[in-house]
Amino acid sequence: MERLKAWLHPDRAVMGAAPPAVAAPGGSAAAHLPDPVTNSMGLFLFLILVELIASWQRQRAGGKQQYNLRQTISNVSAGILSVLLGIFTKALHIFPYIWLHSRIGLLPSAADDDAGSPTQGSASSVGGVDWRWWLLNAAALLVADCGFYWQHRAMHASNLGWAAHVVHHSSPDFNLSTALRQGAGESTFSWLFYLPLALFCPPHAYALHRGLNTVYQFFTHTELVGRLWWPLELVLNTPSHHRVHHARNYGRRNFAGMLIVWDRAFGTFEPEQPDRPCIYGLASQRVVQGSYNPLWHQAHHAVATLRLAASGKVPAWRALLTRQYGPGMVQPSVTDAEPAEPPEPASLKPAMPAELSSGGTQPGIAQGHAAGAGEGVAAPRRQAGARAHGSHGGSTGGSTPYPWERRPLGARDAYAAALFFLWVLPGSFAFLLATAAGRLSPRWTVAGAGFAAWSVTTAAWLCGGEPLAAKHELARLAAQALLATGLPPSAWSALAARAIITLSVASAAFLVGQLMPAGWQRTVKGGQAAPGAVDGAAKKMD
Repeated sequence: MERLKAWLHPDRAVMGAAPPAVAAPGGSAAAHLPDPVTNSMGLFLFLILVELIASWQRQRAGGKQQYNLRQTISNVSAGILSVLLGIFTKALHIFPYIWLHSRIGLLPSAADDDAGSPTQGSASSVGGVDWRWWLLNAAALLVADCGFYWQHRAMHASNLGWAAHVVHHSSPDFNLSTALRQGAGESTFSWLFYLPLALFCPPHAYALHRGLNTVYQFFTHTELVGRLWWPLELVLNTPSHHRVHHARNYGRRNFAGMLIVWDRAFGTFEPEQPDRPCIYGLASQRVVQGSYNPLWHQAHHAVATLRLAASGKVPAWRALLTRQYGPGMVQPSVTDAEPAEPPEPASLKPAMPAELSSGGTQPGIAQGHAAGAGEGVAAPRRQAGARAHGSHGGSTGGSTPYPWERRPLGARDAYAAALFFLWVLPGSFAFLLATAAGRLSPRWTVAGAGFAAWSVTTAAWLCGGEPLAAKHELARLAAQALLATGLPPSAWSALAARAIITLSVASAAFLVGQLMPAGWQRTVKGGQAAPGAVDGAAKKMD
């Protein structure tokens, strides 16, 4: 249990146990590592709300629809899953770095003591300003950003890297919520690209600038900000530059995190062109691989990559370390093609903005793609998705395999939105803050992370209207009610338990009613079911 506690809370595990070269006053450097990302989570959600309101006003004036309810839930759910996995991979980003810095670090660790203030008195102070502090942090900013550039570029260059990163590019919308749509697997290997910082950068500055780099990138995910003043566009990674990176009709360009100078220096820069509107997403499908299951969003390319490596059709190294594609994958020429690769066929392009701004329904894709037309998406799964949802209201016809994105928002969407925004999101936020503060035991941390991931998955999955998602939600509600009975005995916990159980039972009753075939519902209400209505309706939720 102590080893698990040390792994889940690496900051505390090294307190008093770090080598003298690493330790900071009162403990180790890692004991007080800054965490700008966790401290900014509330700001992220607030700014998403602000952008949502601003984009809604623009849409009312005839502008493009920027936010899609189902897609927004999908985006934020991916971010939560990424942070939950980060609880278990945080140690990878701390233990190796501190160990390496304690042995090869060129700067004395005393520099870390001054890392929090530019005006501390020391031998390097000039006029009350510590020039060493400024040099240290300027160097940390540059090297951390360069490390991100190469990490990001590597993730686009191989199937293993792309499998961890693809979820970030799979949203057909581009807004601040897309910034939260992170690949959960990235944290398992991204720490390797930052180990060179240990040569000179103390742990405090390392953690600070890695976090600030991530926070800065949040602001580049928006279409509401045009081109900035040209000196800023020359040096910084701006929303304009990052739109090009996400656009599948531009190519593998603009990998920068904070400074675009790396792309300019290494030949991967491309400016946004006014006559070339950005097209986002993996392909013309509105839903990733035909499902709203966020676990499938995270895993689909990894599964396809491993199948390709095991198939023997290509060498395993090529399947893993290049962008060789096979069944279940979207071809590189469709998502982030190099300029030399064939351009995307016109038949794969999505609907025009006017189509996407239709009121009262979720936007769909008017230009469906034929099986095998310029992409490697596995046909069986795509066709299965069409069969599962093809009879929904608002179908776009036989040309598109994703017609359910056009169905009007209904009762299940309202349930999914209420579950996500009123219960899952606040609960996950509170859990993450409690975990970061070290208030939970290892067992509660592991159990809480698992239940939070389950809740996030079912809430997002329900947006697809799939019966299997509703059945998973029924199982989750049963577990939720069972857990409520095990709350510690007290007046407030007894009241909370009764409220949770009542809410769980009411939610289950609603879902059971939604799962019941239409013929059964009319029979229960005293009506007469039409012949064959039960059998036909049992195959669908809508």
